[in-house]
Amino acid sequence: MITFLNLPSLEYRNFVISEYQNKTIVTKKPLGPASIQKEDNEIKFILYEWPIYNFKFNNIIFSNLILYSKIFEKNFIEIDKDLIIETNFIFPQTGIGRLIYIDDKNIDSGHQFINKFANDLNIYLKIMYYLTVFIFLIFYFFSIFKALKIKN
Repeated sequence: MITFLNLPSLEYRNFVISEYQNKTIVTKKPLGPASIQKEDNEIKFILYEWPIYNFKFNNIIFSNLILYSKIFEKNFIEIDKDLIIETNFIFPQTGIGRLIYIDDKNIDSGHQFINKFANDLNIYLKIMYYLTVFIFLIFYFFSIFKALKIKN
């Protein structure tokens, strides 16, 4: 069951929360986990305030929150009172998922080859992506069924 719940973690990862909040997929300017400030000839690193004590920041809960918000078309998810993320700018982390996202949302990647590739092969990428997920789920449930059958 934990494996099944952990699947969305492949696409939506909690450690890129600063990029989701910054809308990096559109701005193309990553925020990163730290910013650099120079004051009085002294360099300071200001770390992103990760909500590590919030249960919604757990990788399984976080990724499933995003998945369900996308399925049910919720525009925002609230991690805590200070961190509300717009789901339209949460992008997949796998290569195929990101190419599909770029084309579906009409986002300019900044690279003509990637835009053309994502646009021309979108249907094939979707077939390959969903077929891979489907085959994995069949394998997963078959393994569970076989393990339960051996147990009896």
